[in-house]
Amino acid sequence: MLRSIFSQITAHRLCTGAFRPLIDNTGKGRARMASIQTKAENPSLRLGSHAFVLRNKNNLGHHVLGYHISGKSSGQPVFYFHGSPSSRLEADDFNAVANEMNVCVIGVDRPGIGLSTYRPDYTLLDWPHDIRQLASHLGFSQFRVMGGSGGGPYALACAREIPEDMLKGTGILAGVAPPESSSKAISWTKWMAFAVNRWTPEWILCLFLEWALVRHSRNPDQTHWRRIIIEGMLKTMPPEDQRLLDEVSTESWIKSIRECCLTGPHGYVLDARIILRPWPFRLNSIKAKVQIWNGTEDEDTPIDSARWMTDQLPNGNLREFPGDSHFSIFHCRQNEVLKDLIEM
Repeated sequence: MLRSIFSQITAHRLCTGAFRPLIDNTGKGRARMASIQTKAENPSLRLGSHAFVLRNKNNLGHHVLGYHISGKSSGQPVFYFHGSPSSRLEADDFNAVANEMNVCVIGVDRPGIGLSTYRPDYTLLDWPHDIRQLASHLGFSQFRVMGGSGGGPYALACAREIPEDMLKGTGILAGVAPPESSSKAISWTKWMAFAVNRWTPEWILCLFLEWALVRHSRNPDQTHWRRIIIEGMLKTMPPEDQRLLDEVSTESWIKSIRECCLTGPHGYVLDARIILRPWPFRLNSIKAKVQIWNGTEDEDTPIDSARWMTDQLPNGNLREFPGDSHFSIFHCRQNEVLKDLIEM
């Protein structure tokens, strides 16, 4: 029973990437800019993965934040917040489209995931502060953010906390809604998965995930890891998504989930707790414009939840994709989604 429930959690999102960290914390090349732009000569903007040391109020090195540059490094910046379980490498899902549209996509690891430091007392409202520090480090005075699936709440936190003259657009791609939203469209098994993740003691969740998932990520035989992930996905996917799974490349997505697991279960569990427990703000307190995209056949983040969020947001707008599921909207709608965000 537990394994069936947790297969829902571990199969919850799709990802991507190539992972070989390039540590760069020089911070050189910062610039004041009047419009959205980047400096390609900044070594921190080279394509690939980097680590940035966040500063505390005394300007001392505090925590590490991992990030991954994809698309065109000199393009318009979009910070992308990955799903769960996933990592910064998910930004590579948008690589081809971002290159065409002259967009620099920056995927960011959340605490305890990938290159980012585990921070047990972390909250949703800590995230906007970290993103502002990273944006300054990269030389961005203006930027956009987008959260996919479990990254949605983090994008909404940015929309609430970051000034509009700095944050030029916020996008929610099949994003998780707050706990008070309607859950009537979620299947019983998926509802149980969320309930178990929310209420089970952390040490039990960590033990289970170590046994069910994390230990497999450390297996040097990557065919074994691929089989574990694909089999877990197939158990929860509708037939049309199973066919799509055969048509698209899954290797980078599988690497991204592995990157999340390599550092252990604590970051994943922390992320789930932050997402699934009551948020420290209400959606009606967000005054910025928020664009939401959701498939009508999505069972993980159902369309009813997206409609509810849109109603709660003072400046929310929903674009529905008829027939799309949680899997297909991420693989088939990158062009429309990124275009909408850049035009905000």
